[in-house]
Amino acid sequence: MDKSNFPYGEKTNFELQNIGSNSLNVLEKKKCKLILIGCNTLSCVLENNSNINIIKINECIIDEVKRKIKKGRVLVLCTKLTKKSGFFQLELNKLHLDYDVVSVKEFVNMVENNSININKIKEKLSPYLNIKYDAVILGCTHFYYLEEYIKELFMNSKIIHGFNNMEKKVKRFLKKNNLKNHSLNSGNIVVLRN
Repeated sequence: MDKSNFPYGEKTNFELQNIGSNSLNVLEKKKCKLILIGCNTLSCVLENNSNINIIKINECIIDEVKRKIKKGRVLVLCTKLTKKSGFFQLELNKLHLDYDVVSVKEFVNMVENNSININKIKEKLSPYLNIKYDAVILGCTHFYYLEEYIKELFMNSKIIHGFNNMEKKVKRFLKKNNLKNHSLNSGNIVVLRN
C-alpha cells in the first residue's frame, strides 16, 4: 500500500501522473517485462510513455463488460478522480450502454479503516437501489472488499471487478512470450510502493 500518497482518488491528475511516471521509470530501469496496474484511479489517468507491457485493471473491467453485458444499464462505483477522468463514461458510451457513475470516497475510507458498515453502504447507494442494473462495476480496487455487501444490495446484477480477467491476461502474456517460470527459485517480482 502506498501510504505516503494515499488516497489516489483525491489527488489531482497532475499529481497522479507524477506518481505513476516515477514508478514506471523505476520499473523500466529494472527491465521489467510486464507491469500490472491494479489501481483503477491510476489506470484511468496514467499516460504510458514507456516501452514496457502494461496491463491495467480498468481495461480488464471493460473487456469483462464487453463479454458479459450486451445491453442494459450499468452502475459504476469509483473514486472522484476516476469519475472525472471520463474513462468509464467513454467506454460505456462506445458499448451503447446506459450507466450511472457514482463517486463513493466513503467506501475507500471504510476499507482502509477496517470499518465496513452495510448500513452506511446501503445509505450511500439508496438513490440507486430501485434501478435495475445489469451490472455493477467496482471501479476502485478497494471496493473488491465490499463485493459481498454490494452483491446483497444488487442481487440481480453481475458484479464486475476485472481481477479474474487480469489474471487471464497475465497468464496469456507469460505463455505467449515464453516467460512461464516452472522453477521455484528463479525470476523476480517487484512490488513498487512509493
